[in-house]
Amino acid sequence: MILVILFIFVIIGSFFLLIHHAEKRVEQAIIERLNSELSDGSEIIIEHFNLSLFPLGITAKNIELHHHISFEEREPRKQLDLLRSLKIQEFSLKKFHLWRYIKDKHVELDNVIIIGAETEVVLGLEIESSGSEAEESMPPIFISEFQLIESDLFIFQTPVGERTNLKLGNYSVYLTDIEFSDHNFKENPKFEGFDLQVQKLDYFFQNGQYELQADSMHINSFDSQLQFKNAHLKPLMSATELADKIGHQLDRFDIKLSHFLMKEFDLKGWLSDGQINASNIELTEPTVYIDRDKSYPRRERNEDRILPAIQFKQLDIPVQIDTIHAINGSLKYHEIFSEDGREGFVQFDDIDLKVSPFQNTSQEDSLFVRAEAQFMDSAQLNLNIDFSLGSDGAHIVSGTLGTMDLSSLNEPLDELILMRIGSGQLDQLNFWFYADNNASAGNVIMIYRNLEVRYFDDEETRERRRDRFRSFIANTFVIRSNNTSDNPRTGEIQYDRDPERSMFSYWLRSLATGLEETVKRL
Repeated sequence: MILVILFIFVIIGSFFLLIHHAEKRVEQAIIERLNSELSDGSEIIIEHFNLSLFPLGITAKNIELHHHISFEEREPRKQLDLLRSLKIQEFSLKKFHLWRYIKDKHVELDNVIIIGAETEVVLGLEIESSGSEAEESMPPIFISEFQLIESDLFIFQTPVGERTNLKLGNYSVYLTDIEFSDHNFKENPKFEGFDLQVQKLDYFFQNGQYELQADSMHINSFDSQLQFKNAHLKPLMSATELADKIGHQLDRFDIKLSHFLMKEFDLKGWLSDGQINASNIELTEPTVYIDRDKSYPRRERNEDRILPAIQFKQLDIPVQIDTIHAINGSLKYHEIFSEDGREGFVQFDDIDLKVSPFQNTSQEDSLFVRAEAQFMDSAQLNLNIDFSLGSDGAHIVSGTLGTMDLSSLNEPLDELILMRIGSGQLDQLNFWFYADNNASAGNVIMIYRNLEVRYFDDEETRERRRDRFRSFIANTFVIRSNNTSDNPRTGEIQYDRDPERSMFSYWLRSLATGLEETVKRL
C-alpha cells in the first residue's frame, strides 16, 4: 500500500512538473510568434500566464506592448506596427480541440474572451511590407464564441496626433460561430451572430469642420437593429469661420438626434456586399440647424449641380429601406451678412416626415415624401413630393399652407428682403408644380386679405420719407391687397432652373413666380 501511494505521488509530481515546463514553452512560443509580427524595437510583455490542460486552454493577464524606440521615429513595415499602444487586462482562450487540429489541421476553440483592452491605432501610416510569411501557413480557425468586454479604442491619423479621429469608449463585442477561412486574413471573417455596444462614440472629420458624438451605439444581428442615442453632428467653427477658411459661402450644419433606430437591418449583407437593407428607420426629435454667411462669394462651379434624387440613384451603395419616419423634428435655416450686420431665418417645427420607399435599386419605383410641420410657429404646412429616379430628375411637389398673419414674417425676414409687411392675413395657400433638370411648371392659389407692404433703408433699417412714397406706389398700383376665395386668381409657375443653385432654391424661386403673378396687379 505504501508503495502504491508513493507511486501515485510520483506520478502527480511528474505531471505538475510537466505542466510547468509546458506552460513556459507555450508562453514563450506565443510571445515569440507575436513579436515576430512586430518590427525591431517593439515587443509584447505578458505579466501572468497560465496553461490549463482539462480542458486545454490559456489565460494571460496584464499584456502590454512596449516600444523601445519612440513610436514617432519608427518606420512601419508590418500591420502590427500600426499599434501605438496596447494594454489588455486579461485574455483567455478556452477549450482548444487538439484532436481536431492533429487530424484536420483545423483550429477550433470554444471561447475567446478579452477583458479591458485599451488600444491606440494609427491608420495614416503606409506599410511597405505585408508582414511575415508565417501568415500563409495559418490553418482555418473556428471560434464558437468571442467576447471583447469593457474596452476602449482610439484611432489616430498621425503618429504624433493628440486628438483621435475615432474613439469608442467602453465598448463590448460579442460574436458567435466565427470562421477565418482565408489563410492570409485578407477577407472578412464569417460569423453567425454579432453584437456591438458602445457607451461613448466620438468621431472627428478629417477636414476639421465637424465632430460626431453619440452617448451610445448598439448594433446586433440577433434582433437586426442598429441604434444611436443622443447623437450630435457638431460644427467646430462658425459659418463665418467656415466660409473664411474655404474662401466661399457654404452651409454649416448643426444636427441633433435623441434616438436613431434601424429595424430589420441586414448586417451580414451589408458586410458582405455593401448593400443596406432594412424595414424602417425611426428618427426621434431630429433638430437641424443650417446657417450660411452670404457676405462671401458663391462657390465657382465647373459643372452643374445634380439634383439630390439623381445623386442618390448614382450612389455606389445600394439602399433598400421600406420607410424612414422622422418624429417631432425641427429645421431652421439662418442666413447672415456679416459685413452688413443683416440676418434672417426660416423655421419649421413639429415636423412629422415619412419617406417610403427609400431606395435606389429600381428606377421604376419613386421616392414618396410626406411631411407636416408648423411654419414659423404660425401656420400648418403639408407637403408632398414624388421623386422619380429617372435621369431627368423629374419630381412633383404639392402642398398647402394654413392661416397666418403675414406680418409675423417681418422679424425673421425684413433685414434680408428689406421690406416689411404692414398688414396681411393669409387664409390659405395651395401649390402644385412639376420640375426636372431644366424647368418647373405649375400653379399657386393664394387666398389673402388686406395685404400692405413697407420698404425701408438698407443701412439704417428704418422707413424714410422716400421709402414711404415707394410703399404708397407699391400698395396703390403694384400689389393687389386681396385675393378672395369666391373668385381667386391663380398664379402660374414658370421657372427655368439655375443649375448652380440648390434644389430648395429651385423650389422657392419656382413658387415665387406663381406668388408674384398672384399678388401683382395686371
